[in-house]
Amino acid sequence: MRAAWIFAMLVMALTEGLPQYVRAEPAAGPAGSRRYSFAEGLAQTTPAQRKRYAPEQALFDAANQERAARRLAPLKWNPALASAARAHAQKMARENTLSHQFPGEMDLGTRVRLAGVRFRAVAENVAQGPSAASIHTQWINSPPHRANLLDPELDSIGIAVAEGQGQLFAVQDFSQANP
Repeated sequence: MRAAWIFAMLVMALTEGLPQYVRAEPAAGPAGSRRYSFAEGLAQTTPAQRKRYAPEQALFDAANQERAARRLAPLKWNPALASAARAHAQKMARENTLSHQFPGEMDLGTRVRLAGVRFRAVAENVAQGPSAASIHTQWINSPPHRANLLDPELDSIGIAVAEGQGQLFAVQDFSQANP
């Protein structure tokens, strides 16, 4: 299994710009896998915070609408995945560029583990655009990104959107939860 994980990390390094997908051995550590609905999290926010999270809600709804149209199970909101996605989206906005891993930044699997997610597989989509709708269109029209969105084995999602240079920088982190 360790050799497979090392191979997956090497593939990630060689496929910069493509959506990321990693299978990993179960990790020890905090559970972090309790699933919440997006609405459950929004219920604990102020109106100003809800406005900030509107693009994330739109991307979450669009992802599950795509899955429902294909009779796939909906993705469950995972706040730990969203936390990992948020840190990366903010980094992309600061750098004003898209990347799955910046120099000196941890890889996707490590970022998600440190956020407290236990997983069997993890994947990531990143994009930049003027609106949540345009970002979703980019993802659904890109075969590798669409594959992540519609992967029936992935069951959890965290989404973050950060503003920078008049654009939205979005990250979708997916996982197959480790029971």
